[in-house]
Amino acid sequence: MFNSDIRVYFNKLENNAAGTKTLTISFLDSLNNPIDPKKFSATKWEGLVHGFNHRFENNKVVYDVAYPIPLSAIETPYTNITGENAYIEFKFRRKGDFGFLEDNYFGLEFSIFEEGNWEIQFRFPYELPKFD
Repeated sequence: MFNSDIRVYFNKLENNAAGTKTLTISFLDSLNNPIDPKKFSATKWEGLVHGFNHRFENNKVVYDVAYPIPLSAIETPYTNITGENAYIEFKFRRKGDFGFLEDNYFGLEFSIFEEGNWEIQFRFPYELPKFD
């Protein structure tokens, strides 16, 4: 695990096409520059959220989803152990100080009850993860 402050913002996207229901995930550095989500190379993007049709667009990951998130209060691979909140985890591996591979990760529990197109932004205001 890297040691860094991470700020998380939830934004409802009003300008997306009517009738769509998406969840977008993005990462930003201290200057609001996008961080390529593919740098979190050990993340299991296809199984990250209870959604489908995940795609990488403009340095973001977009999922088509059903709301609410989570869909029900039971434990699934997409929730915490009580099933009350969704849980997402982002991972990457890098070579550590002594040449061994280290697993680095951070996660977030959350719920979204209002349908629409939502974006979760992870901002690193001070220090970026050391991907290399």
